[in-house]
Amino acid sequence: TYEEMLHGTTYRDRNVHIVSESDRLIAIPSHDEHAPESRRSGTWQTVRLGRKAGKPIEIHILCAVCSRAQ
Repeated sequence: TYEEMLHGTTYRDRNVHIVSESDRLIAIPSHDEHAPESRRSGTWQTVRLGRKAGKPIEIHILCAVCSRAQ
């Protein structure tokens, strides 16, 4: 669910909270993880945090041209 960020918090704080409150993640990024656009992506940051936390993650790339098997 959508929650507003608390005053004084960062996007990373929000992403950490999303991961900690989730049993699993479903990510729908615009680009493949290795695309230059994904380097500073909040979606990919959340996926990386989820991987570190050992959460199951389902990824669906929106960009049909750059998608590949995950």
